[in-house]
Amino acid sequence: MRKNETEPGMQVAFHHEITMRDGVILRGDLYRPALQGKYPVILMRTIFRKKTLSRGWGCYDPSFYVKHGYAVYIQDVRGLGDSDGRFVRFTADGADGYDTIEYLGTQPWSNGNVGMYGDHYVGFLQFQAAARHPPHLKAICPFQTHVTLNRNNDTRGFPQFYAHIGWCMAREMSRLVEGKYSAEIIEKYGAVLRDYLMNYSSIVRDTPAAQLPMAELREAFSIVDEYFTTALPCYDDMQAIKREGRLMDLDRLEVPALLLSGWQEDTRNTMIGHGDILRRTARGNARQSEVVIGPWAWGEPMSQPENALYIPENHFSVEQELLRWFDKWLKEKPVEEKKPFRLYNAATGSFVELGEWKDNGNAVLCLYLRSKGAANTRLGDGCLTPAPLEDGVDEYIYDPENPMLSMEYGADCQTQEDREDVLVYTSDILQEQTDVLGVIRTELFASSLTPDTDFMVHVLDVTPAGQAILVGAGAARAKYRESWTPVLLEEGKPYAFTILCGNVVYSFLKGHRIRVEITSSDFPHFQYNRNTGARPEQDSAYVKTRNRIYHGAAMPSRVMIPLA
Repeated sequence: MRKNETEPGMQVAFHHEITMRDGVILRGDLYRPALQGKYPVILMRTIFRKKTLSRGWGCYDPSFYVKHGYAVYIQDVRGLGDSDGRFVRFTADGADGYDTIEYLGTQPWSNGNVGMYGDHYVGFLQFQAAARHPPHLKAICPFQTHVTLNRNNDTRGFPQFYAHIGWCMAREMSRLVEGKYSAEIIEKYGAVLRDYLMNYSSIVRDTPAAQLPMAELREAFSIVDEYFTTALPCYDDMQAIKREGRLMDLDRLEVPALLLSGWQEDTRNTMIGHGDILRRTARGNARQSEVVIGPWAWGEPMSQPENALYIPENHFSVEQELLRWFDKWLKEKPVEEKKPFRLYNAATGSFVELGEWKDNGNAVLCLYLRSKGAANTRLGDGCLTPAPLEDGVDEYIYDPENPMLSMEYGADCQTQEDREDVLVYTSDILQEQTDVLGVIRTELFASSLTPDTDFMVHVLDVTPAGQAILVGAGAARAKYRESWTPVLLEEGKPYAFTILCGNVVYSFLKGHRIRVEITSSDFPHFQYNRNTGARPEQDSAYVKTRNRIYHGAAMPSRVMIPLA
């Protein structure tokens, strides 16, 4: 351990060591007030290397919390950064978190109360530790994360394997740079790994996940081997995934969670669902969990003035939110009580505050798909009507070799609508503001000429200027339409699909229109379907298909919009 260093009002111990139950030493940097005393502890266990984190971490800046009477401990997880051991996910995450928390809670400078914070995988580590019920853990604050590593964990058939392998290789490149491997391994694989990362997007665009050339790295890098041996084979078997620790029942938690995320984080924003589950079914203080969803972009610092998505008119400060949260649970101070759900409405520029989350809102607006005239719906000539009218069918050719590229929340999608594999349905001009609150659902009647395909639905706000702003999206893999057990399609036979298009808090303003787009790809957000019926990540074949959408009284395809 490096000698303690002192800054004004703060003393810092770098490479502070904590020994885990199996003898492995993990190292962290300890920041605490210079004045002697007992302080609550805020812990971040990170895979992102404590020594390379900027001292200006935004809401993670330890000096901010030290100034307000907290000790902060930033720890490299097992096998990464300055910590010993081997990094293998889903093995030591929970136990190491437990041991670290209990050590910090029993130090002479600790008041016995420990909280946790951090984003993405760091948030997943919080869930894993909290599920072990360490006695000194009092609250957690996961940012932009989930109880499973698949961000679309309630969308059957769409595991994010391409994002996963890129994450795996990036972690191993960091370890190479840190000198965690022998000179022989660095010489043999360093250039190869760097080349794969440099050309990652083009490689995954054209290659089935199981056949990626990155497989040659398996003998050297355990996390890459885990991808090919564990992630790829077993996503159909949800029980296997549970056994490996990738899913967790939230009702096991006993400590409250402050869940923060942004609308751009994923299509469903499962943090809202997590908060709802915790408040309804979890134990103890976990029922006092809170959710804040802002306009923050995925992976970016939140509440930074330089960020284009900053909210100056609302003066929202993530730092102050965390301070309020930790003051309440780690210091037991009286604090301002706030509604458990605070969800930013990007259309009105204000937060909607709710005592509970209702998937179906307070009422439902149904809009039915219809072709405009006898022609096939194409290039924007479809309608959304308040009642199902004459029976009709629209079709398009989906070519897996030319997938539609993904668009993020808030993006203008009008350029995508020029494609010939996109069906577009638009409402009349709204005569009054329509406030949406809940899960938008689309019920489609659809068929395909191949044994499997995908159906993607985008819900958009069409402005008077003609912009088509994405506010909700969902997907269905046809063979998983009933359950995790795949059932292939019969050629040309219509089936009913229910597609969840996201937790949405948004206002369609007067003079705007509501639009629904239907297509069959959304890459790389979802791995595109090759239409053969085989698992896409193992399939090298491509088959074009003709997909049809049916509408009218007999098969009333519709979008169901929950209203505030």
